[in-house]
Amino acid sequence: MNSITAIIASGAAGVLLGLLFFEGLWITIRNLQSVRHPAVLMLGSMLLRFAIVLGGFYLLARYGGWTHLLAAAAGLTLVRILLLRRKPKGLEQEQKP
Repeated sequence: MNSITAIIASGAAGVLLGLLFFEGLWITIRNLQSVRHPAVLMLGSMLLRFAIVLGGFYLLARYGGWTHLLAAAAGLTLVRILLLRRKPKGLEQEQKP
């Protein structure tokens, strides 16, 4: 695999990590009201999501170098930006005092 293709693959891996992270966050938030100890769910989910993302970043940095890590971080950030643009319009009105 040549260098450009490998960097694009690292960016795609970052997108995948971002989707896993934010989908896990969304599932956690939806289930907070139905569990007995929501703090335990939130902490466990956070630790699992961080472990997955940091593990993926570690592997990319270890075997690909800083350019691959940067591409993955850009992919994860892109997912965050796109998901924030999709948030429901009603949330903006509820948060204003």
